[in-house]
Amino acid sequence: MKLSHTLATLTALTFGCATAPTAEDESPSASASGGAPHDAAAPEKRLDATADHRWIYAGLLPALDDWRAVLSLAGHTVRLTGTLPKDWSTPLPFWASPAHRPDGRVDVTVVYPISTARLTDAAGTPTGARNATPGDYPFVSAYPFTPSDPVRGTPWGGFPYLEYDLQRNLAFHGPITAENGSWRLLRGPVSHGCARMQGEHVVELAQLMGLDMGDPDAPARGFPASTGDFRVQVLADFDRLADGRVVDVDYPGVDGFERPAGGPESVAVFPTWSTDDFPRFVCAFDPERPLGDEHCDALTETGRNPLRPGDLGAIACPAGYAPLTVGTDGGVLCTDGTNAWGPFTRGMIAQCKAWGGGRTCETDRWALTVARRARGTGVCPTGARLDARDTAYCVEGNDAFGPFPPEYVAECERRGGGRACRSSRWSLSLLRGTIARLGRRKADGVITAGSAR
Repeated sequence: MKLSHTLATLTALTFGCATAPTAEDESPSASASGGAPHDAAAPEKRLDATADHRWIYAGLLPALDDWRAVLSLAGHTVRLTGTLPKDWSTPLPFWASPAHRPDGRVDVTVVYPISTARLTDAAGTPTGARNATPGDYPFVSAYPFTPSDPVRGTPWGGFPYLEYDLQRNLAFHGPITAENGSWRLLRGPVSHGCARMQGEHVVELAQLMGLDMGDPDAPARGFPASTGDFRVQVLADFDRLADGRVVDVDYPGVDGFERPAGGPESVAVFPTWSTDDFPRFVCAFDPERPLGDEHCDALTETGRNPLRPGDLGAIACPAGYAPLTVGTDGGVLCTDGTNAWGPFTRGMIAQCKAWGGGRTCETDRWALTVARRARGTGVCPTGARLDARDTAYCVEGNDAFGPFPPEYVAECERRGGGRACRSSRWSLSLLRGTIARLGRRKADGVITAGSAR
């Protein structure tokens, strides 16, 4: 990373002016090798913590319109909600929750884990650290790339610095702490006042706010709120949804931080993601590679990513059915010798109806001869494509088609997926979330290959 270029960027605000990051939040004692006690079961990060980088976002989410962020000091969460661009049609990742509005627009909510100020030490002595004062903050000064401070020794790591408290220079920024050479957030009261975030999360948050994180030379920007509104709201208590449920996120905390207790009727636990599962979504800028959605695709596999494009997703048929290879490209149907098991793609259903199949085409069991003809001989059935980048399964719109292996079904049911888990047609977000969570559980030793709990 070119230090002189980045420092110049920090002063080039589109709106107004903000102070470049200072040591208000961090100090050399919060080094990349230290930190508060933490949950050793949390997966380590694969973002290189040995140097500053210009981080590139090549994920699935765009800049949102009219976004607002709610930061909970008690819950150690930040919940950002905004509106998708009018022409946006790309399927959302599983950690982004959509809400369709009467006017046809779609609001999206994403929740990330954060750290807050460590107010006292282990002996209960005040540390002098202070959180942001609860209230509304109408402006965010957003810096896309922040080099580490060579004077104070603060390891910013090149991650975005999204400043909302302009008087005290408090911001959302990278994790500061690392483990085994990889950045890793400690969720809980560990900072000097800022909201530290997982590296890939703050890169995505910057993208959602409106910085072009796909451009290594993106300028800093300012984001003012509409008159009387806020960009960031800081709460002393837990954040709550409109239905009264407490907001939490599926990420462990440091020792001593207790996440909100209760079932799904009282606590909404939002899923999250990591580059262990999606290494192609955030990576360090490589000047030797062209920019674009595939900029991060050439990275060496970490061995922790279950999404290998070379593999067609594993097929497991229900009891009484067996896989039947269709054509020469590896396509599969589940059959009992007479019937084929669905659900089937809309493309197959349209073909079935064109042949005069009528209402039978809407069922999940077809005659094998009809299903083979309607499916075609490709890897994916008629109307679907292989989602090689993320899931290695065939998708049609927002649907993914199996059948899915038993460990996927078990993980889906463990997370409360219900009857949908037993279908061979899942929503794409359900499949992505199941793959990601299963990959994390395997990586953490919770399950071993071929088993699920």
